Amino acid sequence: MQRPLKEVLASQEVMLRNRGTAKAGAGNEAIATAFESHLREVNAWLESKPNIKTLRVPYHEVPSDAQAIAHKVTQFVGIGLNVEAMTRQVDATLYRNRSK
Repeated sequence: MQRPLKEVLASQEVMLRNRGTAKAGAGNEAIATAFESHLREVNAWLESKPNIKTLRVPYHEVPSDAQAIAHKVTQFVGIGLNVEAMTRQVDATLYRNRSK
């Protein structure tokens, strides 16, 4: 699942604030830099492994085109999955921290 980092950080910030576990001074810039570096490392590792296949799904496409994404997942895993049931699980109201 690929989501813009700005959205991920905004979502995490809201979640931590709502739980009362947000820490003062935790700068998004430093977190973003560390996360981007880690993602580069993980993606390079995945690409170096011929025995590991990945399916990258754009997060923002799921609420708007859940059925097409569910079909892609089914094709990727290579077994018959219940696309309609998968589609029903998507709740577009949970996509709250969108990039502007």
